[in-house]
Amino acid sequence: MTIVLLLLIYALAICSRSGAAQDQALVTSQAEIEALVKACKTRDAKACSRLMRMSSDKRVQEALGKPDVMAKVMAGVQGVMDSAQKADLASNEKACDTGDAQRCRLAGFSYYSGQGVAKDAARAAVLYRKACDGGDPTGCRNLGIQHENGESVGKDATKAAVLYKKACDMGDSSGCGNLGGLYEDGQGVSKDAAKAAQLFRKACDGDDAAGCLSLDVLYDKGRGLTGNKAKAAELYRKACEGDEDAACLRLGIMYEKGQGIGKNEAKVAALFEQVCDRVEERGCANLGIMYESGRGVSKDEAKAEQLYWRACDNGDELGCLSLGRTYCKKPPVLKGEATVLDYFEKPCNDGGGVECFALGVLYENGRFVTKNPAMAAKLFEKACDVVFRPACKKIEENH
Repeated sequence: MTIVLLLLIYALAICSRSGAAQDQALVTSQAEIEALVKACKTRDAKACSRLMRMSSDKRVQEALGKPDVMAKVMAGVQGVMDSAQKADLASNEKACDTGDAQRCRLAGFSYYSGQGVAKDAARAAVLYRKACDGGDPTGCRNLGIQHENGESVGKDATKAAVLYKKACDMGDSSGCGNLGGLYEDGQGVSKDAAKAAQLFRKACDGDDAAGCLSLDVLYDKGRGLTGNKAKAAELYRKACEGDEDAACLRLGIMYEKGQGIGKNEAKVAALFEQVCDRVEERGCANLGIMYESGRGVSKDEAKAEQLYWRACDNGDELGCLSLGRTYCKKPPVLKGEATVLDYFEKPCNDGGGVECFALGVLYENGRFVTKNPAMAAKLFEKACDVVFRPACKKIEENH
């Protein structure tokens, strides 16, 4: 899990007035708590992040023997990750010098995100170019993103399209989705909704969530798609029976919306549960939404929270955002600590699309801040600029 997601979970966790309640669902015995503490002390970041969420539990406080558990654990996780990131960067740059394209890309990401080194988008672009020329598809896509946004390289949608195509041709599903976005908007290529749909389909078939979402937008708008939705549903069902999680999720969405098949919320819940049981994070997040609303299943907000934690723990953005929305229904108890906004604003200013999107939702709805639709719109645009497509969809919906 990245440090950005750890910070996001931290921000979401302090929103809750009932932190101990959800922790009991995650860890129930003293022996489990002691095992987590032992693992955290050996620099297991996963264990530390779970303890961080459980800081309100007196058993955890007693096990660690410190009153400022949250600060201690967070500082420990940050220190461990900083050291590891510096070592990883040095190792990746050395391997890159010997011609390892993948390691060039990993080193580039360190410079781009400021992990283990000061942020340097220009250096990142050099390393991404080296990775791309060496045959690493993600390196091509990352360099394309920098050209699309003009980050320390000339803003050039045409170059971005060439790089996304190269990534897509090498099997990078996100590169296909990004290229589809350019065809949808007519940036760097001729506007072509049918071509965009084809690329989003390819991205979605490669388990790229953003590609699936973009394809869903085209389905909803009826642009670039003339296929038989009933036939599509049948094909998704067949693939789902073959344990293709992405197909099960898409079939669940079609049942939910009644696309080519009758609406059936019970089947939606069953499909999402099936996917969640196979440890597919998005299935757990979607199932949590159904338990929270009581659609297709008996309403159970506690179970919804457990499912959101499970999804978020494994890095699913929808799970993290749903968890934050659930916990932030009531004002947080901060007692002089930093506000929730602080934990969204810094990652957002550092280029985090999910955090900018979350912050925009707060301003849009007047949560912890004065309602400000104009500010929300700017934040959605900022998130969209770093190709966080749910924000792009939000902008389209608002217009």
